[in-house]
Parts: sequence; C-alpha cells; structure tokens
Amino acid sequence: MKSIITKDRQIYSIIISIIFSLCYQTGLAGVASLVSTDKDTYNYGEIIKVNFSNALGKESDWICIAPSGSPDTEAGDYKNMPTGLAEGVLSFDAPSPGKYEVRAYYDYGRKGYVVSARHNILVTSTPEYENSSSYKDGTIKKIFDAPGYSQEQIFDGAKIWISETFRSAKAVIEYENKETGTIIGNGNIQFPCQGWKCMGTSGWKVSFTMRTDIKNQRFRLTFTNLRVFGTDRGLYDGPIGRESSFNDVKDKLSNFGNQMLESFKKEKNKDNW
Repeated sequence: MKSIITKDRQIYSIIISIIFSLCYQTGLAGVASLVSTDKDTYNYGEIIKVNFSNALGKESDWICIAPSGSPDTEAGDYKNMPTGLAEGVLSFDAPSPGKYEVRAYYDYGRKGYVVSARHNILVTSTPEYENSSSYKDGTIKKIFDAPGYSQEQIFDGAKIWISETFRSAKAVIEYENKETGTIIGNGNIQFPCQGWKCMGTSGWKVSFTMRTDIKNQRFRLTFTNLRVFGTDRGLYDGPIGRESSFNDVKDKLSNFGNQMLESFKKEKNKDNW
C-alpha cells in the first residue's frame, strides 16, 4: 500500500513540476522585451547608451543600430548582449547623421531575425565631425561611411592600402593604435595638374601627413603639413602657392577614402576564396 502511495506522490510531483514550468515559460513569454537609449537625439560621434531589459541571457542574443526603414536582417552596428544578464547597458558610437532604429534580437538562436524590441533615434551633425578644408591653414578633412565594416576591419584594411599605395614613395607610418583606431603617416603624390598648369611643375610632388581616425562603419582622413617640392625650373620646397592648386590637391587626396573603400571590398573577397 505504501508503495502505491509513494508512486502516486511521485507522479503528482512530476505533473506539478511540468505545470509550473509551463506557467513560468508562459510568464516569460508575456513579459515585453525592452530597449531604450539615454536620449533620443545624438551628435555625430557621440556615445549611444542602449539599455536593455527582460532579456533571456542567451549567448546568441544581440542588439544593433541600423538605418530606419532597412530590413530586419540588416545587422548594422551590432553587439552581443552579455550572457546570463536579463538587463544591462551596451555602448555604441553614433553613426553618420540620419534616422536610425535600435533593434534587439532575443532568442536569436531559435527565432532568427525576429525583432523583439525597437527604439528610434536621430543622429545630427556638428562642425567637429563635418567635412572641412582650409587653404589658409593647409588642412583637408573628409569623412567616409563604411557600412558593414567594423573598426578592426577598417584599421587592417587601411594599413594594407597605405602600404600598397605608397610602397614606392616610402610612406612611413609614424604612429598606430588599433584600440583607438588611429593611424598617422607621411606620404607624397605627384603634383596634380592639367594642360598649361603643368608647365614648370611636371616634376613636382606634394608631401603630406595623413591621419586616419577609425570607428565602426566609418573613418575620417585628415591631411596636414602640405608642401610642394620639385626641381623643374629650379628648386622649390614650400606651401601650395595658389588656392586653385590647393583645391586640385584636395580633390586628389580626398579620393583616397574612396580608394580605401574599394580595397576593403577586394580584401573581403580574398577572404572568401
């Protein structure tokens, strides 16, 4: 008789455990997954703090910042949520100016690209981060977007491009810091000219210092210490004499960013061989 009672109690315990487990999971499913930010409008280059809550704490769960209106499969700038934490904060660099959406993917391993929570933000520009150039100061600055490329990928790609592009000119990288995403080096190019402008300057070159500042999905090129040197029709070594010539140099140097972007694509294709 005791044996029958004991078995009945074991069965009841199993049934109660199953019911409790189902109720608990249903309760979790009914809890809204939430994401929010410390503010709704950011300046280009600011830090965006994303607060998440009611997470499942799974290793594969993640949060991203993607352009508003883009498909939910657009990864944008993404980071995995810490394993085992139901709530916390993740920090992102504000992307280039525009409208964006913070998206959370809870239970990604099972659901895939199903957005669990969304939050809209706006990124605006500030003079500090705008493209600028100054003939008077001899400075050229331009920002390039590199969607889908991390800071590490851009850093490695930029170093490869610099070494391959300026190999014959013996460009020297004076400083590099992968953690901050900074590369500083020297180089020179043929003095840009067309037609009659090349008279007396065909053998001239322009030397410069190029600083590359890198963040996720974007980088900024800054050119300083611009000088013209050459021996055609006499020795010359000094600043760029005309603003029109400065603008020609600016166009050529600014195109370096586009060349870098193309090289990133080629390097990615090499990785997929």
